[in-house]
Parts: sequence; C-alpha cells; structure tokens
Amino acid sequence: MSVDNNNLFFPPAKLNRPPIGRQWIERPRLLEALDESLGGKLTLISAPAGYGKTTLVLQWLNHISCHSAWLSLDKSDSTPDRFLYSLIATIRGIFPHFDSQTGRLLSAQTLPPPEYLVDVFIHHLAALNTPLVLAIDDFHLITSEDVHKMIKRVVQYMPKGLHLIIATRIDPPLPIIQWQIKQWLSKLNAADLRFVDEEAKAFFNPVKSELLTILHTMEQIVTRTEGWAVGLQLILLDLLKVDSPQAFAEKLCTENDMVIEYIFEEVIACQPDDVKLFLSISAIPDSFCVSLCDYLLAKEGNSTNSRRIINYLIKNNLFIVPLDNENRWYRYHHQFQEMLRLNIRSAIPSIRQTKTHQMAGEWYADHGHFEDALKHLIAAENIDAAAELVGDIMHPIIDQDISRRALKRLLDMFPNGAEESHPELLIAHTFIKAVNLDFISWASLMDQAELLLKNYDYPIPETRRQSLLGDVAIQRASFLCYQGDFEGSLRRSEWGLKVVPKKHRYSHNMGLMYNSAAKFLCGRQDEALFQLDLALNANHSEDSLNAGQLLVTKMAILTFAADWNAVQENAQKLLLINETVPQDNYWLGYAYYFLGCAAYERNLLGTAADHFSRVIKMRDHVTTRICHDSMISLALITWAKGDVKTTEKYIGEAFLFAIEMKDSFSVQISDSVKSKLALHTGKVSADLPKYTSVGENVFYWLTFPLLLHADILSHMDDHKHSSDALIFIDKTLQRLNQYHIRLYVQFQAAKAVALKLVGRVDESFELLEDAIHLAEPRGLVRSFLDRGPIIGELLKVLLEKSPDNPYLHRLMDAFMLEKSGINRIGIASVDNDQLVPAPGAADSTFIDLSNRELDVLILLQERLSNKEIAQKLFISAETVKTHLSSLYRKLKAPNRRQAVNTARKCNLIPERRRKNSSRNIYR
Repeated sequence: MSVDNNNLFFPPAKLNRPPIGRQWIERPRLLEALDESLGGKLTLISAPAGYGKTTLVLQWLNHISCHSAWLSLDKSDSTPDRFLYSLIATIRGIFPHFDSQTGRLLSAQTLPPPEYLVDVFIHHLAALNTPLVLAIDDFHLITSEDVHKMIKRVVQYMPKGLHLIIATRIDPPLPIIQWQIKQWLSKLNAADLRFVDEEAKAFFNPVKSELLTILHTMEQIVTRTEGWAVGLQLILLDLLKVDSPQAFAEKLCTENDMVIEYIFEEVIACQPDDVKLFLSISAIPDSFCVSLCDYLLAKEGNSTNSRRIINYLIKNNLFIVPLDNENRWYRYHHQFQEMLRLNIRSAIPSIRQTKTHQMAGEWYADHGHFEDALKHLIAAENIDAAAELVGDIMHPIIDQDISRRALKRLLDMFPNGAEESHPELLIAHTFIKAVNLDFISWASLMDQAELLLKNYDYPIPETRRQSLLGDVAIQRASFLCYQGDFEGSLRRSEWGLKVVPKKHRYSHNMGLMYNSAAKFLCGRQDEALFQLDLALNANHSEDSLNAGQLLVTKMAILTFAADWNAVQENAQKLLLINETVPQDNYWLGYAYYFLGCAAYERNLLGTAADHFSRVIKMRDHVTTRICHDSMISLALITWAKGDVKTTEKYIGEAFLFAIEMKDSFSVQISDSVKSKLALHTGKVSADLPKYTSVGENVFYWLTFPLLLHADILSHMDDHKHSSDALIFIDKTLQRLNQYHIRLYVQFQAAKAVALKLVGRVDESFELLEDAIHLAEPRGLVRSFLDRGPIIGELLKVLLEKSPDNPYLHRLMDAFMLEKSGINRIGIASVDNDQLVPAPGAADSTFIDLSNRELDVLILLQERLSNKEIAQKLFISAETVKTHLSSLYRKLKAPNRRQAVNTARKCNLIPERRRKNSSRNIYR
C-alpha cells in the first residue's frame, strides 16, 4: 500500500471547481453586486445552507475575466499549516510554480508562527503581479483562531490585484463592520440571496401550468419558502410530478411550518427503490464516486449500476453536485445531504450505518485515501482496523514528513485512550515524543507497547509483532543512548536492525545512527565509522535520499572525537549531494551547525559566525536546540571579541526564542550564559542558575549546561564556590564518557582552573598538561579559552616550562589576542563582519581587515595551499584568491610571507614568543 502525501492532505477533488447545475438561473442583480465588490478587498457571502452561495460564486467566477482559484474547505483545514497548504495548492492550479518557500516552511521541523507564514505567502501573492480572485467555500468549517488571524492579515496587507471571496453559513470572527467602514469589505447575506418573485418565476419555468400566470400564488410560494433556494427546488421537484400544480400550490400555501420536511419526504418517497437505496448509502460519505458506490452497494448484496443512478439524479436535479469536470467525484448539496442523513438515522438501523462506514473505510484505504479511511473506520467504531491501518502507513508517512505533523493529525482523529490497547498507536506516538525529546512520556509509551507486544495472547500477526518490537527496540536504543547506557543501546539497536524492514527507511537509519553512536562511545570508533560508510555507499547506490541522516550522524560522532577536518569533509559532502539530490533542510541545518562548531573550536570566529547565522536563518527547519545553540554561539563569538553589548543582545534574543519555543532546557542555557557573562564583566553578582543533568555524554552542542555550571561555580570569586566547583567537576568526570573527547578536555580544563583557585597549583598544572596532550592533535582552542582568564595564567607558566611547544604558543597567542583585542585590533561586529578602529591602539598603523580576511591570515601562517585554506574555511579557492589579493593590497605585501610578517608588526596577529622559532607555530 503506497502513501501519497497529496492523498493524505487533500480529499478527492478538493481543489476542483464544481460545474454549475443546469437548473440554476442567472441572477443579474447579485452578479452586479459582486462586480461592484471587486473594488474592495473581500466579499463575504454569509447565509444558512441552501441559499445558493456556492452556485452564485461559481456563476460569478465564470462571469469575470481575470484569473480565479477555487477552494472547498473541510473540517481538517482548521489548522494554520493545512489551511495555508490548501490555499497554495489551489493557486498552483493556475500558477504551477507559485510559492515554494511557504511550502517548505509548512514541512519544517518547527512550524513558524502563523503571522510569519502568512507574510511569506502575501509576499509571493504580490510577486504574481496579476489580478486574481481567490474563492473560499464553506469557511464556517474553520474554527481555528490562528486561521482567522491569518485571514485578517491577508486582508490587511492584501497585494494589489488580489480579491478574496468567502462563502460561509455564519459570519466569521473578522472585523466586518470596521472593514465595511473602510470599504474593504462587501457583504451579501440571506436577505440578499433570497429569490424575489421574478427570479422564482424564472426558476419555475419548467412547470407548464396556469400556476405561472397567477402572480399571487407565486408570491405566496416565495413568502412560504422565504425565497430559500433549496425550498424552491424541492417544491419544483414535487410540482413536476403532480397532476394539478394549482391545487398543489394552494395546498402548499396553507400547510404547517414543516412544509419543507414534508416535501423532502414526498420527493424521496416517490423515487424508485434502487434510487432510495443509493441515496441512503451514498449520503454517508462526504463525497462519492461510481467505484465507491458500486463497492458499497455490492456489499449490500445489490447489483445496482451506480453510474446509471448518478445520471438519473443529475437528470432529475436531485441536489447532486459534480466536483470535477471529468464527472468522477460528486457530493450532495449540503442541506439535502443533512436531510438524507437525518432520514438515514431515523429509518436505517444503526448496525447497517456502521457497516457502511466500515466498508467505506476499507474502500478508501485500498485506494490510498487514508484520512478518509480512518474517519470512516473510527465512525464504525472499528478502532482495531483503524489502528492496523496506522501501522501500515506509519513508516511511509514518517519517511516523508520529518516534522511528524502528518502523523499527529491522524493520531488526533482517534478517541482519547485508544492507544492504550493498540501497540501501533503507541509506537506512532513514540516517534512524535522522540522528535521532541519528551523523555518521560517517551519511556512510558515504549513500556506500554512492549508489554502488549510481548503478551503472546495479544492477537496480531507474528510478522507485524516482530516489526513493531523492532521499532520499540530502535526507539529504546535511542532513549538509552541519551541516558548514557551505551551497552544497552548497542544491544537494542542491533536486535532492532535485524527485524525492522529496510523499507522502513527512517526507522532503519535511526537504528544505524544510534548503533553507530553507541559503538563509538563504547570505544569501537573505527567500526562505527565503517558501518556508516557502508550505509552511505548503499544509500548512494539507491537514491541518496537518506544521505543527510547518515552524514549528520557521522558529523556528530566526529564532533565527539573533535576530528574537525573530518567533520568539515562530511558537511561538505552533504552540501554537495544536495545539489543533485535535494536533502531535507533539517539535515542541511545540521551541516552548517557542525561547520560552525568546527570553525569556532579552531578560533576562526568570523567563519563560525557565518555558519551559525545560516542555521539561524533556517530556524524553522532545524531543531530548537541547534538553533538556540547557534544564537548562543554568536553571543560567545562577540564576547570573545570584547563586544559585551552585542553579546548581551544575542543572549537576550536566544532567551526569548527559547521561551517562544517552550524549550526549558534552552532557557536554562541562556540563563547560565548570562550569569557567566555577568561574573566575567563584574556588572552584577550573578545568582547560581539551575541546571539539568541529562544526556551529557551524547549531545554535541557547543554549550553544555553542566560545563557552564562548573565555569560559574569556579568564578564566583570565593573559596567555597571554587571547592564546590571541584566537587561538582569530579562527580561529572566520573560519569563522563572518555570517548567524548571534546567534552572530556573541557572538563579537565575546568578542573585545572578549580584546582588553581583552591590552591592546589601543582595538581592544576599536571591536569592541564594532560588535557593539552589530549587536545593538541585535535587543534582544540576554544575549549581552553572559554574557561576564562585563569587559563591564561596557567598557560603562561606551562609555556615557560615548554617554550618550544608550538601548540602552547598557539593557545597563548589566541588568549593574548582575545585579552587585548579591544585595545589592539578593535571590535569585530558579527553583523557587518568588519573591524573598526580601536582607540589607543598599540601601533599607530591601523589596517582595516574583515573577519574572513583575518581567518585567511591566520591560516596563511600554516603554509597551506589556497585549496587547503578553502576547505578549512568552507569557501571556494577563487574566494581565497580574492581575500589574498585584498590582504596583499591592504598590507602592501608582494607575497604570503611578507603579508604574515607585516601583520605581526601591525599587531594583527600576536608575535611568536618561543625560542628557536624557525618552525611554524601552528600545526
């Protein structure tokens, strides 16, 4: 059974403009009113069912000369993403390439705020630069406050040439009076839509009778029905069948208030038996086609030809509405369908109605219309079949929709508590909890699913049981990895990979991800990376659609190992693959994030800022965590450059973002960074922030709450807090995974600082030497510098002991550059990427370099080729040439060597401070 997202999101013929029935007459007075309304922004047609709203709009759209798009809403459109997706889809029926940007945002990991979404949509509407009428039918089905706000915004900022026409049974919660005063809105209501005498005469023209010559009788009919279109049509249907229209009309005008219900029953009663059966069956689904009706009737033991009946209904004007020009799908007029359904509830046993819902669910499922299938199966109270269907389609949906909103939409259709006895639903919920890292609910759902599946009295095919148990195992492996139980994660993932079908691509790759991470953190690094390379080769031979997921896993593992060159290489590979096989923006965001981490750790701050800024621009497509971490990283970069004001701005923005996304963990990190900054600047006495100890072994973030907590304790400027810091760091190091090298080095450096502060100086130097020995081959710089000014004091002493150590020189150079940055080279703004002169600079010659030029200058000392510099900075070799030309011009140097020498003389990079300095200070 294949899954098509269009089928999932759009019922049959949703975007097709229905043809107009032959029996409907044109009503010039209303068409003229609609013509006049084009001068405003919005036309609102608000009247109860049966007043001809849809027919009037369709007639008018045929009457006007500009482009027009049609959208019939249903209840499932009452969410911002579904509503906007539907609008875009209907406009694409006219302009096929319309607004791909909003479409991408709607499939993002985190749905942007409705205001932002609609602003992007409006921008693309304006870009059409052509008159367009957008007609929306059945707007009363929209109950979402967010959707109502979106319509308000569309009307408020409506581009020139766009006109909106909305048909609804009730007035929507829009500022109707204010818009009428501004002449933005024109409104037609039930009083306007009622048939007047002349229109009724034209409508009754098929009745060849003296009735039409008796004006007072026609007036009485119009009065009796209040000009209601459905009422008039029911009367017309009955008039066409009676021998004496005059007698019928006179009787009609003296009947009781239930005249319409009476006539409806008369109309139905006079139909042939096969038509009555067809009406009772076909009225249950919202829309129907010949194939569906044939299936439902055959199950009833009836061989009625549905096409023949449908043609009969069309010929006799029995309120049937074609939904497409190919005559494939139909629905009944809403009021007529409501009457039919009322009649069905009273005349047909509930068991038969349930049976029809069940059969409709089966048909829709077989034809790939899964949302309709679930609706009917749940209406039939067959939750078992509905849950089984979710089990069938869950993985194809997950593979296509990383946001999980499509899956959640289906799960929300079930009654509360339905998942408790259905493992398919429990496991579907776990995939949603996993994305949000909701650890408590996640664990509980896995426990419930596993308990059901391991009860072999639970009736389920064995192949399905094993596949679902495999899903639980994969999810459990992920969960255990976050908890630091890597051996447990290995066992679970290895078993899960054996039983989860490879066609369940996301789940299978998720197993590979956490199996590889667990292997790496258990010391089996080569095996982990080899396994991922094998998976990538296999993926490439298929279609490379899952390359992003696998490469990001490699980047995360390589970040644990602090192998920045390999991180960079795999990020570059992902971006290259994306040029030919587009990858989800979710994974591309990770590529830029890891590039930023690599550049930041090597102290290439301008390059890091560029990459983190790219992540922030993709904020709606990536996880809240890495977007927030990128914001905090920009704060750390400006802090390193001495720009405290901008640092505070970035921290504030990150805090507000975390609050907006309801991410308490990110809120905590913002608070911790703010407290750490306050301590370093001495502006306020910082309160000790709270921290959460979870997943410190497997996360790859640039900022860790435990490390921030240790830094803050160390810098509280009193012996007690320094002692507390030492105790805290020791406890953390005991449970920290030794293969998470970057974090391990950072905590060793933090401990060295704490030891120095409590007076255990020799131990401090010894520990720092160990950390430097571990960090040197990996080129870690910020892991030391971010521990604060005490690190500089320790490095200075170590450098005196080992003056020929080039790595110590590199660290000390970076520290001195940062310490004296505001007095030597000025402040680099992340916003404009330019250096500005600093007052009182040590050297009278100031050379204006951009951050990227400074990055190239630093790497120039390593005697790298243009290609190698390009790879490290993730730019093209041509761009490196451009920066070199600019450097030569600004430094007035003819070659690389002279450029480096001039830069040192001008204090743009610190002097080397070691003896026998013939060797390059960087490796």
